[in-house]
This record gives sequence, structure tokens and C-alpha cells, in this order.
Amino acid sequence: MKDTHTKSASETLREKAEDLLKKKPVSQSTHQLLNSLDAETLKLIHELEVHQFELELQNEDLLKSRYAAHAAAEKYTALYDLAPSGYFTLSIDGTILELNPSGAAMLGKNRPNLKASRFGFFISDDTRPVFNLFLDKVFSNKSKETCEVTLLTKSNLLIYNVCSCGE
Repeated sequence: MKDTHTKSASETLREKAEDLLKKKPVSQSTHQLLNSLDAETLKLIHELEVHQFELELQNEDLLKSRYAAHAAAEKYTALYDLAPSGYFTLSIDGTILELNPSGAAMLGKNRPNLKASRFGFFISDDTRPVFNLFLDKVFSNKSKETCEVTLLTKSNLLIYNVCSCGE
């Protein structure tokens, strides 16, 4: 028969803290002191010790999560920055929030100078309506979308590019 009661995270944390407290060695002098205290005081001391262990366990979990998030961010950054294709992260109005070095090279400008610029300025007049429709669809439907646009570079070269976004 299956147990229908599932433990909450706080119940599991409490059990781990209680187990750690049971394993904690108690000195002879501490044992004598505890024997001299009333039941209510002993209960309060026990609760404080359990909470201390809970906080230590939560701190360990937070540190593990922090390291995992840092590793994921480094991996994402490496993939994004080292990709041979140009990648642009745009806001709903088409402002460049982030781009990789390949994207900056594609547009012929320095990466820092392109952040906060409108990506639409680099799109040819004849494909700008297609791009604007693409942006509207991506941000309203959250669906996978693609479009083909012509980019104008610093030296007025035309680059044919495919924009895609989605899950």
C-alpha cells in the first residue's frame, strides 16, 4: 500500500536537522547542565539547536545552488559568445539587449556600441515589415518563428540573414 502522505520540504528539513542533532556529541558538563533544567527550557534549547541545523542545511543547499547557477551561466556565456553565428537578444521593441561577438562582427561595429541600439536600424527597408511582424509574433504568441531579412552593415554590404526564435 502506498503512503499518500508526502512530506513537505520543511518536514524533510526538520527530520534531517533532528537526525544531525541526535548524532551531535554532548559533553559531560553539558549533559549535567541539561539535567538541571526544567522541561520547558529543555524544549526551547532543543528547538534552537534544531533551527540551527536547519539553517546550516539550508545554507549548504543555497551554496550548491549558487555554484550550479554560476556553472550554468558560464556554460551559457561560452556557448553564446563563442558561437560562429551571430546571436542577438532583443527586447519586445527590437532593442539589442545582448549580442555575441559574431553578431557584432556581422554588423561591423563594436559589441558595446551595439547594446541598447535598435536592431531594426540594421535591417533593409524592404525587409523591415517582415521583421516587425516577426517580433510581434514572437512576443505575443511565444511560439517558434522564423523570418528572412536583409541586413545593412557599416560598409553598406547586404547580408541575407534568417531570424529565428522560440522554444
